[in-house]
Amino acid sequence: MKLLHKRILFVLLLVAASFLSYPIHYPRFVHPEAPTPEAASSSSQSTRPYTIIVMPDTQAYAQFFPEIFMAQTSWIAAQAKERNIVFVSQEGDIVNIPEAEGQWQVASAAMALLDGIVPYGLAPGNHDFTHTGSAPLYQKYFPMSRLKRSPAWGGSFLEFNTQLNHPNLHRYDKNSYQLFEVGNTKYIAFNLEFCPPDDVVYWTGWMLALYPNRQAIITTHSFTNFKGGRSNSQICKHYGAEGLNAGEEIWQKLAVDRTHLNISLLLSGHDIITTRGAARRTDVVDNRPIHQLLANYQQLPNGGNGYLRIMTFKPAEQKIQVETYSPYIDRYMTDPENQFDLPL
Repeated sequence: MKLLHKRILFVLLLVAASFLSYPIHYPRFVHPEAPTPEAASSSSQSTRPYTIIVMPDTQAYAQFFPEIFMAQTSWIAAQAKERNIVFVSQEGDIVNIPEAEGQWQVASAAMALLDGIVPYGLAPGNHDFTHTGSAPLYQKYFPMSRLKRSPAWGGSFLEFNTQLNHPNLHRYDKNSYQLFEVGNTKYIAFNLEFCPPDDVVYWTGWMLALYPNRQAIITTHSFTNFKGGRSNSQICKHYGAEGLNAGEEIWQKLAVDRTHLNISLLLSGHDIITTRGAARRTDVVDNRPIHQLLANYQQLPNGGNGYLRIMTFKPAEQKIQVETYSPYIDRYMTDPENQFDLPL
């Protein structure tokens, strides 16, 4: 009788699994949430402002204006202590031509200025992939072994599931997350490839559930569009991406299912229709504001003139001050789409 019950239970589990929207993969390890000196910081440290820098699409700099790319990262490194910069997120399209090794060398040298100074993540864009859907030069110049040197390294999809039954498993070596803390606030910051496959979105959800007490920042190349809407799978099909998850699909699978209650920011680039270079929207899910920000300045001279997003978190004022600044031309953009405050 017990054997019959076990067989019935097994069949029920198989039927239930067939209705899941994602394949099940079990983790090979779990990152412990051990207390750190930062978590035990004083209240005065907890209210000190801190900064996250967003680097919009750098493809034109890698191809034509390496001095602008270097100006961006050298400025970040120089400002790291004064502005209390805790993380840098690059939004994809690191280079313009995925097979052009010289462009990757420029990108690698520019980002190297941050190594050992500020943790950073990169979210490969459609220009970083070859027509076959692979990104061999990204994996050569920004392998996980390089990113893992960061003290904020959390993990990668590839580490999470090394037994994925996929003929091109190496293609997944471009989705990662970082863990960092500022005062009493803990963060998990994801950098996901352009149009990530279902497996990667599922993994992101798993990590969000594993770290429910961390504020989550998700950067992927295409999410918000220039109208303030969300991109969808059509853009993935247009560029021949391996996955079919753009803004709307990621939103539905991670933000609105009420399972993941720790997403606070979704950052993206890609859309370049206007010289304004920016759009944003905030949606409220279960009384939680989730900010979605687009920044991409390629329509400006010199492939973007080196503009960066400076996001200054001010706990004492319960706000995020967003500024758009170019260290290359030493100028701020002050229009409402590029200079504004968000509730923290």
